[in-house]
Amino acid sequence: MAKGRLSVTDPEEASSALAQLIHKAGFQRMQVLGQLNHGFIISLLDKELYIIGQHAPDEKYNFEQLQQQAQISSQPPIHPAMLELGVTDEAVAIECRDKLEKNGFFVDADKDALPGQRLRLKSQPVIDKTAFDQRNHLEPVTQLCVNPVGMPRCEKACHV
Repeated sequence: MAKGRLSVTDPEEASSALAQLIHKAGFQRMQVLGQLNHGFIISLLDKELYIIGQHAPDEKYNFEQLQQQAQISSQPPIHPAMLELGVTDEAVAIECRDKLEKNGFFVDADKDALPGQRLRLKSQPVIDKTAFDQRNHLEPVTQLCVNPVGMPRCEKACHV
């Protein structure tokens, strides 16, 4: 395939062209030509034209900044809230309690309570003065056991 020319009739050639990988150094060498519809950056790299969606790079940048700079602290609620989890999520939360605590979630477990009603939120994470809301309490439980490093930061990076 000649640079800059793409055969519409050859699916393999088209697929290969679309699968190009640009490394960070390539982005640094790009010449920005402009912006389209407030959502895309038009740029040139080695005589190739690129249209780059701004949303994903912005989230990636925010995530990297939060990973490097954000400090997780913990803040107790006025009244410890019962976490209404499914039985499976509750068991996962109890099993992974240490991972939850590393990310600012502190819970008390009442072994005598009914399944799904055994956990009370003692303290919740605050990241750079932003507290998690009630919805955030439940989301990271199973995610933290799969990927224990930085899950609260992922959610917050999308909303910075």
